[in-house]
Amino acid sequence: MVGQHDQDQPLDVFVPLREAAQAYDLSVGALRARARAGRVRGYKVEGPTGREWRVSLRSLEAAGLPPRASAPASQHPHVRILALEEQVAVLRRLLAGERRRADRADQELGHALLEGGRLRSELSRAPDRTGPAVDQVRVPAGGGSSHAAAGPEVPGPRS
Repeated sequence: MVGQHDQDQPLDVFVPLREAAQAYDLSVGALRARARAGRVRGYKVEGPTGREWRVSLRSLEAAGLPPRASAPASQHPHVRILALEEQVAVLRRLLAGERRRADRADQELGHALLEGGRLRSELSRAPDRTGPAVDQVRVPAGGGSSHAAAGPEVPGPRS
């Protein structure tokens, strides 16, 4: 089910690129290339100096990269909490953007429905333009049937 988490599995932690590179004894450039190529899970966030990569520690482990001999600082609970709080902040910003987009779409739909109703109303009040109006039909003198149902009777020519 979506949203469930296996309690035996630790949460995946996304850390800044520089921190992950230090923890796994890689260069920042090599790790960035792996993230861009999709060999390591990661995403970009708006940071203090522009767009910054956050990479998954679990995907680094899954890629078979050995961590540095000393335990990385990112395993400390405080660092994990900060990383999770940062992820929540990113998700909140994304959600706010999606809400704004949905609100604009809702407004556009409302305007379109109002315009459609206005046009329907205008169309129902407009005269039928598929043929001449009943009061505009003229029956030629002497050429019409006695059963002509439309138009006023037109007198014939005077002789």
